[in-house]
Amino acid sequence: MKHLYMTLALLMAMTTASAQIVFESNFETWSSVNEPDGWRGSKTSFSLDSSIQVTDGATFGPYLVELVNVQGPHRRFTTQGIALSEGLTYEVEVWAKGDADVRVGLYDFDLDGNDFGFNYNSYETVSSSSVISFVQTVVPDTTFGSCEVIISVIGGIVQLDRVEIRLGEAAEPDPKTIQEIQFTTNVSGASPEVGNLIITTGVVTAVANNGYWIQDGEGAWNGIRVRDQSNTVNLGDEVSVTGTVEEYFSFTRITDVVAVSSNGPGSIPAPSVLGTFATNDEAFEGVLVRSSGACTATVNGFGEWFISDGSGDIMVNDEMFAFTPGLGTNYQVTGLLNYAFSAYKIEPRDAGDVSVVSGLNEVTNLDVSIYPNPVVDELIIEQSFTGAAVYQIYNIKGQLVQENNLTDSIERINVSDLSNGTYTLILITDGALGQSTFEVVR
Repeated sequence: MKHLYMTLALLMAMTTASAQIVFESNFETWSSVNEPDGWRGSKTSFSLDSSIQVTDGATFGPYLVELVNVQGPHRRFTTQGIALSEGLTYEVEVWAKGDADVRVGLYDFDLDGNDFGFNYNSYETVSSSSVISFVQTVVPDTTFGSCEVIISVIGGIVQLDRVEIRLGEAAEPDPKTIQEIQFTTNVSGASPEVGNLIITTGVVTAVANNGYWIQDGEGAWNGIRVRDQSNTVNLGDEVSVTGTVEEYFSFTRITDVVAVSSNGPGSIPAPSVLGTFATNDEAFEGVLVRSSGACTATVNGFGEWFISDGSGDIMVNDEMFAFTPGLGTNYQVTGLLNYAFSAYKIEPRDAGDVSVVSGLNEVTNLDVSIYPNPVVDELIIEQSFTGAAVYQIYNIKGQLVQENNLTDSIERINVSDLSNGTYTLILITDGALGQSTFEVVR
């Protein structure tokens, strides 16, 4: 949890007497003018000439350290190794001035979560000629005797006056719905709950090697991924998860899980049926989705392939289930919407989540009438089932030529722009798929 406030120099660190300080630095002693003692750990990426001793303006000792990163990606200025314990919350208070974006991170040598041992908070903007302080928290994923606490800087110059790391009090999780965690108006897609300890409840929609997905309703903003290798959950369980909200390379997830409780069996929400291009949407991140289209690119070296219904591609990935598609074949793909390496991707869970659309048989449990056949300009679909439904029309080449939602019991579809020929109509509902053919003649 983040706090930003002005600090008077004479007040120094007004922490409670009971707070256990595990590291503090006023940059009092230096091995050289570029190397303050206790700093420049192994994960430091600032060059020597970009960390400079400053002799004027310090309030907590004789010196400040100036970190210069005007251009390029963020750089790390890290402590020497500190012994920290798994699952405990440590408050890191940074006193600084200057003009740059600054955040606190942690390297804890936990390499099994696809984060290479690094975890970061969101950036705070330091823009002040006098010293201000902010507090961010870090929670190690493992007990490690040589953790490095990171001061990450981007876009300017900042001078550090003091850094203090203390064992924080046990925090009470803030109850949040998944939508409250996921919904954002931030153009970066960042959750408003980043860095906060929360407790949320949802039904398990998928289980992967390093965690699982949960969802508490159908549609946008209602799903989230949980990074958790310590607790066992089952598909369809309703669970309550206590953990910290994290933005991992622009992907919102729950990490540092401290508790999971089962509330018994739940009902997995129906997948959100989307066009292929429309599936590339922050609002459906972590949600169970379904999309259909022709394979436009077969499996690459990363297990990824693509489908398109004519509106644009969506990637299909192999984290939980690997599939070898045929180029040009029409597929229906169901799975969890993931985001990694700057791309949205559907993650099928098993073989049942990938099917060949053109190979479907007529489904008899759908009460549907389609007429007239042949048709000239207007095709009528008359149906009695309820719930979400989508129709798709494919030409004889397997190309999607029309797609829309079914909203009425009698739906009139304009096919006047289709050329003469035979077409396949696919109906997609919450519980079944149907196929029928019709001819356009004029």
